[in-house]
Amino acid sequence: MKVQILQLDPQDDIASTRDKLAWAQAQRVVLVWPDRARLLRKRLDLVLLRRQAARQGVELGIVSRDPIVLEHAAELRIPAFRSSTRLPEETWQADCDFSLRLPARPEPRAAANPPARSQTRPMPAWLRVLVLTILVLALLVAAAALLPSATITVYPETLEQEETVVFTLDPQAQVPGADGHVPARQVLLRPSGSIRVTTTGATLVPGSSASGEVTFTNLTDDLVLVPAGTGVLPAGRPDLRFTTAADLSLPASKGASATTRVVAADPGVAGNLPAGTLNAIDGPLGLKASVDQPDPLTGGTQTSRAAVASADHAAALRMLTEQLLSEAASEIETQRKDGEALSDASLRVTNTLQSEFDRQVGEAADSVGLDLSLEVTALVYQQQDVDDAAALVLAAKLPAGSKVVPDSLAWSLTSSATAAPESLPARVHQQLYKPVPAVAVTRAARGRHPSDATARIAAIPGQASGRPGSRSERTRAGRGSGRSADRPRDQRSHTDHRPSA
Repeated sequence: MKVQILQLDPQDDIASTRDKLAWAQAQRVVLVWPDRARLLRKRLDLVLLRRQAARQGVELGIVSRDPIVLEHAAELRIPAFRSSTRLPEETWQADCDFSLRLPARPEPRAAANPPARSQTRPMPAWLRVLVLTILVLALLVAAAALLPSATITVYPETLEQEETVVFTLDPQAQVPGADGHVPARQVLLRPSGSIRVTTTGATLVPGSSASGEVTFTNLTDDLVLVPAGTGVLPAGRPDLRFTTAADLSLPASKGASATTRVVAADPGVAGNLPAGTLNAIDGPLGLKASVDQPDPLTGGTQTSRAAVASADHAAALRMLTEQLLSEAASEIETQRKDGEALSDASLRVTNTLQSEFDRQVGEAADSVGLDLSLEVTALVYQQQDVDDAAALVLAAKLPAGSKVVPDSLAWSLTSSATAAPESLPARVHQQLYKPVPAVAVTRAARGRHPSDATARIAAIPGQASGRPGSRSERTRAGRGSGRSADRPRDQRSHTDHRPSA
């Protein structure tokens, strides 16, 4: 069976010896005491070493010439040998004679007349245990106060891990995934409202009506009366109707004529007609008389006025839609649960329930109104789910041998014009570090002056700096030893992450 021999140094104590024993790789370990050294001579030291070996699952043996050490080893049934070059290969217990390691001790001389001893009651077992415990604690406190110690803080080198990730808000997902899928909750709202905007178009509207004089001629031998408001118009053009302004009487003689003034029924330039245009009488009066227009009809005008343009409809629809979406977002914010956030890009109109304008395009008006009802959907998500998904995404791309600085993960949303409503573009980053070997730090610092220890620690690859702690920072670490760790201090994101080891 393989045996590993560990040579002890004259300055070794129980702490350093246990450290050496902890690095043993064989199933049997032999500790070799140096000559003329007076170390680890207490029975308690061997008890602690035997316990350490038992925890590691190894068999412990010693090589020493110190009679006290050999006596304690025999009492504790620890195999002891005279030389490290002559070790048995089979079972130690069968090959060892523990009594041979013990030097002869002189027998005490019997007193001729032994003094009489007073009979005393033995101390109770619980009291002996209590006294022993108090003594051990007192020794430990004294050792902690007297032994030199120091705390050394080591800062490993850090690097930044950054990725651009497009998370997918998925109402069907149950847990965050390494593919960027994040559980989401869909919200449905039906906001409605109205708006009125000023028109920007223009149109021409009729101004004054055209007018002029016409001549009526009697076609009978009877008196013909032409009342005011009698309509005259061009043949076949009922849209260009004029009416007489006053009553007119035609003498009872065929061919008798009279002149009167007519005014266009509708204002505008359409009533400005050339001479000879009006040649028909509206109604049965046209059987008794005829009409003629000797001169042009003038005076019809038109003016420009504000009107509804197609852009006005579009502006009203856009403005009211934005207003209703903003109201929907505010309502979601008031209803969302703790830790939830709204994805602004997911807020969209899925259906138009009502859209009604009170003025049509081209209609003369100073303003146009719109009544609108929409169906709006949005996605809300838990920010912790995004944290978990971001950690999974970065973990898949973690460099070999690196660890994450605790609480350094952070992400911020980015904008993307081409992103889908369910997408959540974000910039994700965290800080990494490569652990500093604690054993190397301990070996570099043990038993050295603080300045020398600092220089040696700084030369260890993979860390930024090391410094001995102040007197208030000192901890119980054993004579000439230093403490180190392979994890950085917990620090929040957006702070100076300097992991300490």
